[in-house]
Amino acid sequence: MTPGEELMLLLELNDYDVTKYRIKKFLEFDQNFHDISLVNQRTLKDLLVTYYTYDNSQDDRYKNPLTYKKSWPLEIETLDEFYVSHIDLESTMTLKEFIELDTFNSLTKESILYDIFDGWIEDYRNASIQQMEDLEKLVELLPKKIKKQRKPSLLAFVLTTLIGLMLALLYQSPESLTFGIFPFLTPMVDKLNGLLYEIPWYSLFGVVTIFLLFGHSIFNLFFKKFIKDVRGEKSKYAERMFSKWFDDMEKERLKQSGILEDYVEKVMKDSKHARLPMSELAGPEILLDKFKNYVRSINNRFDKMAKYHKQFMRYLRILLFVSMLMTIAFIAIGLTTQGGV
Repeated sequence: MTPGEELMLLLELNDYDVTKYRIKKFLEFDQNFHDISLVNQRTLKDLLVTYYTYDNSQDDRYKNPLTYKKSWPLEIETLDEFYVSHIDLESTMTLKEFIELDTFNSLTKESILYDIFDGWIEDYRNASIQQMEDLEKLVELLPKKIKKQRKPSLLAFVLTTLIGLMLALLYQSPESLTFGIFPFLTPMVDKLNGLLYEIPWYSLFGVVTIFLLFGHSIFNLFFKKFIKDVRGEKSKYAERMFSKWFDDMEKERLKQSGILEDYVEKVMKDSKHARLPMSELAGPEILLDKFKNYVRSINNRFDKMAKYHKQFMRYLRILLFVSMLMTIAFIAIGLTTQGGV
């Protein structure tokens, strides 16, 4: 157990709400935990105990097959490889062994199959709904706006972009910087442009200044958009998105149930040749993993914004200061070199 987990567990024991942390830890543990039992732990204490005391050597074939993923250590090809148990069975056995039993008549065997499958379906339905609700809850708990995490200055972006553009034009098209309403600029622009070709180091100095100015503009715009996109996850779009996710998962589960029903019919008609590849039942889990990965990415972006916002804003201010200082130096050196035009 990590020091962070111990601290949050202590807070939970002192009646602090650690729901957000618990869901984040579930998403972390879920990536290498292959049992539905983790979903049912509604406190951080139970979640940690379940995760750290779980026996990884347990045979995957004893688990609910509807939670199967290709990432499981044991490769399982068909449904009949899983173990089943039922009140009418004397012991646990594989589904294949049960199907091959001749101690039950057709009606009884069909009834037992439906009981087993209904149990799997119900357990998976409850677990998947609980996970979807947790994913939605985690996004709801993310802060919509933090006062300390301000967006980069729009004025600074406009200023560095405009000055950078003017300096770039001084190199490529100095005549575009001459304005009839400011006639005194024309000789200044002409002389500064001429100085660029006379003194190589001065020209290089100007190029570096332009790169710094545009560099600030680009990073300013990038960070502003990053903050906007991250905060946008708390918009009404997120509510509509989760509503659609719940509908999509319901459709996938219904499709999965239909596949199991068809399998029962095939078993009753020809048990020797009835096979159900696990890939045909993986639809809901594949979709659920997609949703989990999306919420993980949202959470990671919020964490990065919280962790690096202050540092990035400091670097942005330093870049602004240096680029403006070099701009002033560039103009001042040019004017001084030409005798203070």
